[in-house]
Amino acid sequence: MLRGELRRAEGELEDRCWAPPPGLQQWLQLTHEVENRSYLRKKQQADMQLQQARDACEKLRKKRSSLVGAFVSTHGKSIDDVDRSIVEARTALNEVTQELQERMHRWKQIERLCGFNIINNNGLQFLESTLYRTANGRQGRVRMSSSQDDLSVGDDTSLCGSGKIDDAVCNEHTD
Repeated sequence: MLRGELRRAEGELEDRCWAPPPGLQQWLQLTHEVENRSYLRKKQQADMQLQQARDACEKLRKKRSSLVGAFVSTHGKSIDDVDRSIVEARTALNEVTQELQERMHRWKQIERLCGFNIINNNGLQFLESTLYRTANGRQGRVRMSSSQDDLSVGDDTSLCGSGKIDDAVCNEHTD
């Protein structure tokens, strides 16, 4: 039986008549939206880290402007601490940016290979309600994450075109 299925699949690939199985599009869309939610969390954390570094830098600047503070700050660890926090914040933002670029490229390739939209979709809430519903209308599976993990970004629409992420990023990858 397995060999027969393999021969059939090989034949379809040779004939170029392979079609993605029904339902694959919605599962891929759900996966894309979950990845985007994770990206938004990481970006929010990196932005907060950068803001904290800016605040520490501003405090240090004010401290150095006073006569006593100038002497203390040049001989203290506060300059090193602020410098380290700036470097860490930059690193976190660079990682988030690289992750976004890689993920958008990957999803565009998957869209191209499958021949259907994944990035532009009906949103996380719609996809979850559709995919986790059983035939009798009840939830067939409980999500693995809790509501505490969710951002208050409004998950009922796709991230692209919703203003949640830079539209230039979406447009760059949807052309």
